[in-house]
Amino acid sequence: MATESSGPRPDGIPGLLIDEIQVTGIFRGKNGYLAQVHGSLPKSFLLREGDQLFDGDVINISSREVVFKQLVPDGPKPFREVVKEYRPA
Repeated sequence: MATESSGPRPDGIPGLLIDEIQVTGIFRGKNGYLAQVHGSLPKSFLLREGDQLFDGDVINISSREVVFKQLVPDGPKPFREVVKEYRPA
């Protein structure tokens, strides 16, 4: 997996930073849940479990939240779990 210091971010889902993501929808699909997210761009993306982002990956999507495993290169552990809740308007 890439980290912020490894150069420019790619386009699309592989370029998303977990701290920049807002969950704007969660949908139940044939093969589980999908999460609609917005990042720093005015564009939305659909995430699935296992998708790789720039600084981590999606480990679980439920009806109310998305759980990420975020790389932390300078922390006491190499990664941390980040939970982003979906709050419908």
